[in-house]
Amino acid sequence: MPPQQTPRLRLVAPEVEVEDESIEVQRRLRRAEVVRENRAASQIPPLDAQAIFSRSIADQLDGGRAALLTPERRERLVALGRRLGMNQFNANLVIAQVQDAARRGEDLSKPAVQARLDLVQETLHRKRMIGAGVAIAAMLLAMGMFMALIGWVQGG
Repeated sequence: MPPQQTPRLRLVAPEVEVEDESIEVQRRLRRAEVVRENRAASQIPPLDAQAIFSRSIADQLDGGRAALLTPERRERLVALGRRLGMNQFNANLVIAQVQDAARRGEDLSKPAVQARLDLVQETLHRKRMIGAGVAIAAMLLAMGMFMALIGWVQGG
């Protein structure tokens, strides 16, 4: 009997050209850039959100200078304002400002209209700052009371 030969199996990596690697690297870089842009786009700055909201309101108004808005549309717009980061009061205030501008025949891009709309955003920012100040004051007061309690327990 002839000696049995075992087959020789050899694994060889396919030749990868440098061009193919650079193309893959470019694809990965483009994907990473798209991810960065999508993340950046998902966070709308407050003034841009207000501009989007204001334009949405203007698009929903009926009756030309009468600037009519049905209750159903108002509810949908307030819900949109909430999704854009406004509270219900400020969303309704922006709606009123846009209606007022339409009734006066003013374009939303006019500086006077923008100034009135920006006041709503400043009010919202001021309320948030006051809320943060109240929270900090409450924490400091609580810490002071806790320290006084510790001093009383140790001294008594």
